[in-house]
Amino acid sequence: MHYDAETPYSGSIALNIVDAAVSQRLEDRLHDLMYSAEGTNASIAALKQAEVVGPGANELVDRVIANKLEEQAGARAILDHASTLRLQVVGSLRKINETIADIENKIAFNQREYNAAKDVMSDEDIREHFASLARMRSRLTDLREKKAQAAQVDKDIVAVKSRLERTREEWQTMTLEQKRAFIRLITQEVRLDSLSDRLMRLTLVWHPVLAGEEHTEFTILEKSKGSGANWTEDEDAILHELYPQVQRSDILIALPRRSWVAIKSRAKALDVSRYTYATGEFQIPDTLALEDWILSQESGIEPGEWTSEATVKLNGTVRATIPVQ
Repeated sequence: MHYDAETPYSGSIALNIVDAAVSQRLEDRLHDLMYSAEGTNASIAALKQAEVVGPGANELVDRVIANKLEEQAGARAILDHASTLRLQVVGSLRKINETIADIENKIAFNQREYNAAKDVMSDEDIREHFASLARMRSRLTDLREKKAQAAQVDKDIVAVKSRLERTREEWQTMTLEQKRAFIRLITQEVRLDSLSDRLMRLTLVWHPVLAGEEHTEFTILEKSKGSGANWTEDEDAILHELYPQVQRSDILIALPRRSWVAIKSRAKALDVSRYTYATGEFQIPDTLALEDWILSQESGIEPGEWTSEATVKLNGTVRATIPVQ
């Protein structure tokens, strides 16, 4: 496992098992953001009142103040997000409570009806009565579990909010380190797996604070430089034989690890000319090799698209399809 400040993910990685030093740094950074949000105004006031002398003293103070304001902006962005989430959770709790009360009333009503009429009810009616009660009680158990989960999410959000100032700023004001701390707070797992020389799968398991319940999404990413593997003599021989006259789809089948962009580039380097525009039985993006396109089809999404592994959507907190940065 490898972690680097500039390229934080390499190979397969999960945030919950990332090396202890990086995890601790993220936790420390989040703690610093919360501390800054609570005490920044007082610190800035003290800096402005301090008598600092020496060359460049004023510029130094200004830089310190700017850094503190930047850290405070990141913490406020988290608060802004948490405030919106808590409104959603509170609304969800209210609906759950209403549904629970409705089912409890129905159970009580059905039981009274049964007690009053059981002596004249047929065996079939009695069986249906108890089957109906079983269904309602099962639903009631599920709702009570959801209520407990929602209540815990509400407590999590309150815990975050209680440590931050109630002032709102934008996510864009956060530094890279602040964003990483925020991501650490709202995800349970981030995993990057290599699918092929050109494609990687990014999996996100969102924390209930963000999604309302545990929610998993994934996307397929293209590596910017393609496979980068050297061409073999066999591949070059296939290129010499097929590229001039054979339809594009057959060439892609013969060179399944090479994209059409890579094939054209290699043909140019080898001074091999093409004398046909025939595409063949199928067309795939120029930047994808055939094996990559097959992997993409098996996943059910195109590179750069997001899809969900859960049945519950995120209610707008994260789009179903978003551009990959």
